[in-house]
Amino acid sequence: MLSPDNGLIANNAVQTYNNTFNMQQKNSSLYGQVNFGNDDVHGNIGVRYVHTSITAYGYNVPQTCTTYDCVLPAGYGYLGQTSTNNNWLPAFNIAWNIMPDLILRGAGSETVAYAPYNEYAPFFEANDTVAPLTAAQGNPNLKPYRSVNFNTSLEYYFNPESVIALSGFYKNVLNYVVNQASFENRQNGSWAQIENGTEGKSLVAAGVCTAVGVCQYSVSTPINGGRATVKGAAISYQQAFGSSGFGLRANYTYSDSKTVAGGPLPYNSKNSSTIAPYFEKGPYTASISYNWRGEYLAGGYVAGAPDSYTGSFKELDASAGYQINKHVQLTFNMLNLLNSKYTQYFGPGTTELANEYVSGREFMLEAHFKL
Repeated sequence: MLSPDNGLIANNAVQTYNNTFNMQQKNSSLYGQVNFGNDDVHGNIGVRYVHTSITAYGYNVPQTCTTYDCVLPAGYGYLGQTSTNNNWLPAFNIAWNIMPDLILRGAGSETVAYAPYNEYAPFFEANDTVAPLTAAQGNPNLKPYRSVNFNTSLEYYFNPESVIALSGFYKNVLNYVVNQASFENRQNGSWAQIENGTEGKSLVAAGVCTAVGVCQYSVSTPINGGRATVKGAAISYQQAFGSSGFGLRANYTYSDSKTVAGGPLPYNSKNSSTIAPYFEKGPYTASISYNWRGEYLAGGYVAGAPDSYTGSFKELDASAGYQINKHVQLTFNMLNLLNSKYTQYFGPGTTELANEYVSGREFMLEAHFKL
């Protein structure tokens, strides 16, 4: 049972229960690698073993428990669960020097990646006052993203510090994480404050909440998405223009994905590109980078509505640096110079706007020191 020790939580027992949690992730790993080859063909083969333990604690209380002194029945209270994963992750890389300036590469690997900590945490964060009521919660039962990956590339080094490369890739995704929205009836954590006010009365009149503050929320939850495939190709280019210090980097990637349900893989843009002129000479460095990516599926954030898609996005960044001496370097970074806007839509296309926001421009002056 929680005992409030300050006035900030004294009148918010439900919110305190919903947002009191503890989450820990522990990883242990070992790996081995063998290198092979000669001047023309070389590579390595290896395997990594990773043991991961995730423990999440949070409150599970009945809907009728709206105070700190309520009696919790058996099976309720501050409960925890632990999940473990044991993964053997092989990897293989090989390169063939067809000619001194032409290299063919191939690689295969299996990878895992865990969702951010907050997505595992058993919390419930809600908008309690403005209809439609929305909320987000974690999911301690999430499995890691896991995929088997293959890629190959052909690289032509046509000048010093200059290369053009063509590559292809294929991923067999064994599990991914996506947001899903559904309706849930929950006790309103702010009911003690809004019950007798305009907000509470409006929610009851609209049928969103009962007279005792049990309300319908549209809850966004991360879930295990299942299997998918990703295949595509990329072209990259870099060239230094003689000894002038000026150069250019550019790339384009085409990535086509499909889940077992027939839709696109979340967060995968089919098209993306970058172009970045630069200057590097003596103690001076400077670059400008223009990045663009096409729309992608973000997931379900509003129950009863189509999945949300993030629209195409462009960003212009720049940086300049000066190496004062071998110990000190100054760097000035400029991010999102176009002040680009993120937009989300219900369903693919740009017909029904769901959300938009601007993160703003960022300017950072950094000093780096090394002995």
